[in-house]
Amino acid sequence: MEKRTTHVCTGCESSFTSGAEELPKGWRIVDDPEDGKILLCDSCLKISKFVKTQMLTGGAPTPIRVADGCGDYDLGLRSGAFIDLTDPDYSRVEIRDIAAGLARECRFAGQIHGYYPVALHCVIGSMIAPPDVQYAFLMHDGVEAILKDIPKPLKNLLPDYSRIEATHEARFFKRFMVPTDGKKQVKRIDNIMLAAENVAVRNQSRGHAFRGMTAVDMKLADEAVETIQSAPFKSWEYPFLERFHELAPLEALENRRIAA
Repeated sequence: MEKRTTHVCTGCESSFTSGAEELPKGWRIVDDPEDGKILLCDSCLKISKFVKTQMLTGGAPTPIRVADGCGDYDLGLRSGAFIDLTDPDYSRVEIRDIAAGLARECRFAGQIHGYYPVALHCVIGSMIAPPDVQYAFLMHDGVEAILKDIPKPLKNLLPDYSRIEATHEARFFKRFMVPTDGKKQVKRIDNIMLAAENVAVRNQSRGHAFRGMTAVDMKLADEAVETIQSAPFKSWEYPFLERFHELAPLEALENRRIAA
């Protein structure tokens, strides 16, 4: 069988797969002052931000294995693509894959009252988050669409999981242009959401769940509790997609490879 190679765009991580050496029309290898020779797709060549300032990924074009469902660690996605869990190529992942996985993944290993999906957690958290981290919060649990929502006690028993999760997160954030400079704010909103969820879906008392919180954070948690309790019982796949299209950077929305 012909050996196939995937070349990855340094700018947006879109990919071109071929058994031949030639590049697709419009793609070029260019010289970058910091990274040396890099491969850029036609879209990134047209966007000066990728060429003249910051690259979303660094390094030269890297051949990677194309997951085809035959590998021991290949996972099939909603869109029909496959991803190798040991060396994930997120250029093959579409936002609908993420939305589908998060909408069907229950928080707290399902050990709650009712059904509360990760997608709902992300959407509501993005609503109470400061504007500059709303998109980052919406997408902060995105890899759980692939790796599942593993409860913290189980993560503590799986030392390799943190390494695998870190690899997936780094490539996922680059793929969907998720900013990572607001981690403290994202974590703060995540803690507020956890407190709200402890009240709304785990039946903890407000006094116990909100202990140690500031007045400002308690107010946000109360808003989240009310929103969670009034949220309709439905699939949260499309509300997640709608929120993505409200918040995603323009470059992401214009990139046909991140179409819903």
